[in-house]
Amino acid sequence: MSYNVSFRYTAAAGGYQGIITWTSFASKKDFDEWYTEERRAHQEVVEEGISEERAVELTCSTPLKCRLAAAKQEATYEDGTFDEAIFEMELANVAFVEQHDANRLGIINRGDSGDGIWENGWILPDGQFINCGYLMHIRCAEDKFGKTEEELEKTAVKVACLPASLRIERMRESGKKEYHPHFLTQRNRMTKAQLKTIERYCVKHGFRPPSDYFIQQGLSYSQHLMVTLSSFS
Repeated sequence: MSYNVSFRYTAAAGGYQGIITWTSFASKKDFDEWYTEERRAHQEVVEEGISEERAVELTCSTPLKCRLAAAKQEATYEDGTFDEAIFEMELANVAFVEQHDANRLGIINRGDSGDGIWENGWILPDGQFINCGYLMHIRCAEDKFGKTEEELEKTAVKVACLPASLRIERMRESGKKEYHPHFLTQRNRMTKAQLKTIERYCVKHGFRPPSDYFIQQGLSYSQHLMVTLSSFS
């Protein structure tokens, strides 16, 4: 029977501090021989002699902020240069792992507050908001509607937004004060129900609605500005 050990990276690991991993050894003796002083400095034991299920559970409990810090380190060269493209890819990996861990542990999407409008999803013609995880629009379209992403965009509105924690980190790194979600659709005009759901979505998450919202509502520029300042700032 294998001897499973869960580790947490220490401050000596730099941006990886707090990341939890696990390794399987043939026996406790093999683990003790492998776990040298040098490794102790970089990896502390969280739990040892545990089941594989427990090891996976501990790995899934890695805080999001630690994964973001590791992503930042991966995108930073030794001379301190920050590569935005690499960071984008690392964020996508973080989002995938977060969604995978949430599914494994049965955790409901962190953007849910009980009103049925999360951060990412599809808005159907009748205004219904169909939730999905970050970067999970294609799977949602296929699994729930039996359509491709392009096919569903012909009638529905795709809402694509970085999860709150990732969004805040992005704004800190870029120095931007605002972040706007994307509302994508191939239909010529959104239905009144879809526009109403976009309004509710933006009020909930503190975003300004897209230009199409104001254009299709028939608002003038001054009315556009008044609504923005009074309701969505």
